[in-house]
Amino acid sequence: ARLPTSISGAIHKAVGEDAIIVVEESDSVARKRFTIAHELGHYIHRAGSDQDVGYVDYRDELATAGKNPEEVLANSFAANLLMPLDLTRSLWDEYKSEMALAKRFVVSLDAMTFRLKNVGLIK
Repeated sequence: ARLPTSISGAIHKAVGEDAIIVVEESDSVARKRFTIAHELGHYIHRAGSDQDVGYVDYRDELATAGKNPEEVLANSFAANLLMPLDLTRSLWDEYKSEMALAKRFVVSLDAMTFRLKNVGLIK
């Protein structure tokens, strides 16, 4: 969908209904994939809950600061889903290139670099 420039994605799941994830249609494939995985992370962390699930993820400094625990969990879920640890490590040993891995996993260079730093493969 066309979303306001301040929003990267959203998920809504009412009790008894299917979940709906919305992403910005003009975003790159890599960005859309990460946003969808991130929104799934919100949903999974609420799985089994009898509550509605609804998140809107903004493109702002607060969203990227990594201080909101629910956003940190959703980002971690997305990173683990899109860049599994064992595969990331073995491909890093093979390629030694952040850009090559970003292309291989179809994620942004920023997401790949962040993942490699978080798992201790680069500084």
